[in-house]
Amino acid sequence: MPRKADTEQVDAVARELAMSRGQRLGLGDRLEAVKAAGGGGSKNARGDFTMRELRAEARESRRADGPAIEPAVARSASFAAAERSLDALAGAELRQARFTPADELDLTFGDAAPHPRLREGARASRGWTLRLRAAPWTLVSDEEPVARSRDEPAHVLECFDALDGRVVAEALLRRRDAAMTLNLEDELGGERVALVVRGRPGRRERATLWELSTPEGLLVVAYGDRAISVGPDEPAGSGCR
Repeated sequence: MPRKADTEQVDAVARELAMSRGQRLGLGDRLEAVKAAGGGGSKNARGDFTMRELRAEARESRRADGPAIEPAVARSASFAAAERSLDALAGAELRQARFTPADELDLTFGDAAPHPRLREGARASRGWTLRLRAAPWTLVSDEEPVARSRDEPAHVLECFDALDGRVVAEALLRRRDAAMTLNLEDELGGERVALVVRGRPGRRERATLWELSTPEGLLVVAYGDRAISVGPDEPAGSGCR
């Protein structure tokens, strides 16, 4: 990050987290490695980092040492890419909830707002699909649980049908365990509804917790071992899913 303003922001975060000089230099190397790996921040088209992203990278950098630095950088880049996809979900409307033949809950969101990476005035050709797989989840309304992953499908669908047309206010990803929270609001500013998808920290198996298909053709996958992958969403029947 050669620009002076960027360097000053990195220095400010390093001071805030009481990083040593060696840790500060390691953070700079880490940020460059994240960009080189295809990650980067969401501040602008150059991939510069916001202060929130810098703090997250600094904490990851401080925890990483020795040979663990390379996988830590790769993990951080994957989470950064996943966060960008979740950020783009804000403004989309909940359109449909259904269960797959494997009893996994699918939530479809329409492109109520243009995707930020599309040309001005263009529309996405498809929306987002969030599939909740092995992750336990809770639907909360005004801080009270109204449906859970263990509930009967009929009750779950009834609760989500009542939310048809609700807009995603924000989508948050927690890096330490790949947990996710979707906050929904209606246009009249009604009660806050949140879908809380829990992670499973410390589990070693590679079970899929949840998947998000994006209008850009990306597939974000969260795993039980606290890993995230972001890659092309292969068509059904391709044998790659």
